[in-house]
Amino acid sequence: MSEQKTQSRDPGVELSSPQQEQHGGLPAVVVEAPPRLQRRWRPRVVLIALLLLIAAGAGIGWSWWQHHQKHLPTGIASGNGRLESDEIDIDTKFAGRIAKLFVDEGDIVAAGQVIAVMDTLWRG
Repeated sequence: MSEQKTQSRDPGVELSSPQQEQHGGLPAVVVEAPPRLQRRWRPRVVLIALLLLIAAGAGIGWSWWQHHQKHLPTGIASGNGRLESDEIDIDTKFAGRIAKLFVDEGDIVAAGQVIAVMDTLWRG
């Protein structure tokens, strides 16, 4: 007797032939394929790719933010705080009008620096 095997609709599952069932009176033998190993690396790769994508997006965002900040000119600083100053009154020896002014309001001056020239010949 030749033993014939038939394929089922499921891959990897073999059924015994109907002739064997008739002769032996035994039910059909179902031989299943060994269980397929699950791919566990795929979720890890997806997670790593997602983390790299998030890190790249954060790096690009930080770089964009840094380049689009308003920058102060060299020598100028900014900050929060309180400034205190002393007001100084300037008196002249002679009465007159200012003929030429060499500094603007808020400029830093040194001791002995010429700030203005007076026209002392003016008679008002």
